[in-house]
Amino acid sequence: MAVTISGSTGISSVDGSAASPGVRGGDANTGVFYSSDAIQFATGGVERAVINNNGLSAPGHVIQVVQQSTSSTTSTTSSTYTDTGLSQAITPVSSSSKILVTCSVVYGGANDSYIGFKILRGTTSIGASSEATGNQSNVAFGGSGDRTHMEYMTFPVSWSYLDSPNTTSSTTYKIQYASRWDSNTIYINRPHIITDNGHVFYTTSTLTLMEIAG
Repeated sequence: MAVTISGSTGISSVDGSAASPGVRGGDANTGVFYSSDAIQFATGGVERAVINNNGLSAPGHVIQVVQQSTSSTTSTTSSTYTDTGLSQAITPVSSSSKILVTCSVVYGGANDSYIGFKILRGTTSIGASSEATGNQSNVAFGGSGDRTHMEYMTFPVSWSYLDSPNTTSSTTYKIQYASRWDSNTIYINRPHIITDNGHVFYTTSTLTLMEIAG
């Protein structure tokens, strides 16, 4: 392995590889190696991290985080899934990255209301149950007439899903919801009844996307 020391250009060596880094100590397969616009680090002959034009990346490392929050209210009586208003795009820096989708949605409804939620990547439902037909969801909640004053309350729903979009193109994730019983009205960010002497709390829902290095 040749090393060149120059007063004008500095110190240079071969680019090397994960199995044989260009800069190393006594361990022949542990050190630093190079490729176009990238500095890479290896231990035991395996690349562990890279610094390139996108910054630092290592398996499990969070590359970027984006979030949308909304305090807008929406409602549905349909058993067909419809948009909640939560929608966020992300452009992965690598096709090997995974996207951790984290949702925090607040809903309200009358007694005996049942609600289902879905995550969509583009127009494709991801992470939903594969059981039955037409009733799949990522998460679902219901209430009965025994839940006193449910119609005056809001209820937080939080869940997450680790997705593998396998792309470096802009990708949009969104949350949908549906009313699953007797066409009862379901609301996002507000309770069913809002005329009880001002004892009403409007809320905010969020959708967070984290790119995780593969």
